This record gives sequence, structure tokens and C-alpha cells, in this order.
Amino acid sequence: MQMVESLEKNMDTPLCRAFLDPSGQVKSLDFTVSRLGILDWDFFVAVGPDALKWLASESLDVPVFYAMVLEPDRIIGQSDRFCGVTFNLFTAHRIERIKQIFPKLTRLAVIHNPENNRIYKDVLAQFSKVSGVSAVPVTVSSQTGISRALQTAAAQADAIYFIPDHTVISPAIVKYIIENGISRGIPSIGYNRFFLESGAILSLSVDYEAVGRQVAQMVTRFREEGTCENMEPEANILYNENVGKLLKMEVQKQFLNR
Repeated sequence: MQMVESLEKNMDTPLCRAFLDPSGQVKSLDFTVSRLGILDWDFFVAVGPDALKWLASESLDVPVFYAMVLEPDRIIGQSDRFCGVTFNLFTAHRIERIKQIFPKLTRLAVIHNPENNRIYKDVLAQFSKVSGVSAVPVTVSSQTGISRALQTAAAQADAIYFIPDHTVISPAIVKYIIENGISRGIPSIGYNRFFLESGAILSLSVDYEAVGRQVAQMVTRFREEGTCENMEPEANILYNENVGKLLKMEVQKQFLNR
């Protein structure tokens, strides 16, 4: 909702909100939505993967923009009918920033379950684009393997790099990994404020209001110039000074600025 409100605030063109209910039907409190057909709009903005899937299934001749979707290519392929701001923070650009902030980190452990993690291979490819730092794959098949995974991470890596993974990412497991990592002298790096509050030394957190502005600018530019390029989301860099001091980390604070 922060992203949507920011999008509306930064657009000169009036927007109508519509939602998908649990059955997949379009609902809206705006009477304009019920009066217009699917082909009567100037453009659509899909917020989240369900909205993008729905719009991708329709035969549309108008532009479709998207936001808050982690893996848009899994939904739309390489289609040039869509343009947007991904929800993906796990890119070479972000990994390079982490390396700049912590120059002595050279090996980042990525704890994941290969059976159900779809983005790990892409994350690995992003690491290959950054010099001076590499990913250390640490696999788990269930939550019972987390303790062993931590031992591996502590022995082979300088830090733990969290990515979305159903086996690893639950509040209790995240806290357990971060706290046990600290006890072994291994910091953790997350991707929202919860990780920071749980003791991660660094977290890259999507700036939802900024994403709204990004999409608004993208739509405006396309309508004026007819051009559009997909973008990464704007993000805040959240640094945990207490953990940095506790682990005596070398930090290049000039790179903490956005």
C-alpha cells in the first residue's frame, strides 16, 4: 500500500485501484472500474505477482507496468509487452555494494534448500559478476539441518547472506541463524528491517515509497517518449552499528549512503 500510495501521489494521470479477490475476480470501490471494459484503459500497473499473472493472461494492446514482483520473467518470459521495477535485491549491484562496505568479506555463505529455491542459481550468477567476493553454497533439506549448515558456514565463509527460502526463512529460524552466527563471529546480511532487528549487521530494505516514484516516472516517460527499461528497486542500506562493534568489523561507512 505504501508503494501504491506513492505511485498515485507522483502521477498526474488519475488512477483507479482494483483488487483480485480470493476467487480471482476483480473488485474495486471505484465505480469507474465497473463502467470500463478491459480494453478501455490507457495502461495498467500490476502490483504483485498475482496481478501480473492476471494481466499476462489477458490479450491487451495497452502498456502493462509492474512492481513488487520478485521473478517477473517466470510470469511474462522475455515479453516486451511488459516493463517494470522488479522486487529483486539479490543482484550484482547490491553484492558489490556489500563488498564496498565490508572490504574484508570475500566469501558469503548462502544457506538454501535446492529442492525449493528457484532463485539460488540466479544469485550465484550475480556473484560471478563481482570481483573479490564469492558465494559459498550451504544446502539444507529441512530445518533440522540448520545447525550443521551453520557449522559449515562458520568454517568456510566470512558472513551469511540470506536469500528467500521457505526452509530457512521463518522468524524463529532467522533469529537462530543470526544469533548463532554472531556467537561464532560470523555476521549476517539480510533484506528487510526484520533481519536488522534480529541482529543482522546489514540489511538491504526495499524503499516502497521510492518504488512508487520509480513506477510513476517509468509510466510518465513511456507515455511521453515511448521508451521503457526494467529497473531494480530503490533500497535503504540499514547498518547495525552494535553488531559491527561487537564483531570488530572493518566498515567503509561512506558506502552506507544510498
